[in-house]
Amino acid sequence: MEVTVKLTLNSNPLILQPKTLLGLRRAKRARVRVLRGVLWITVAGMPQDIVLEAGECFEFPNNALTLLEPQQSCELTFERRRNRAR
Repeated sequence: MEVTVKLTLNSNPLILQPKTLLGLRRAKRARVRVLRGVLWITVAGMPQDIVLEAGECFEFPNNALTLLEPQQSCELTFERRRNRAR
């Protein structure tokens, strides 16, 4: 079963349980921050997956399909990506 949800940046934390798979598209201007737990991230086209632990964040590099899978109960937030100074 597929469910479509619109995530709001800088909103309340989202809690994902193990064996939950969250697919994101068009997330280039955002990042995910893990508050509690461990999160496995797979980005289409990237050769390596990313594993985040509590306190770590990841900036989505592009708008490709990105899969988020908690390895244990995981609390996370989605934030606006900071503009880089030039």
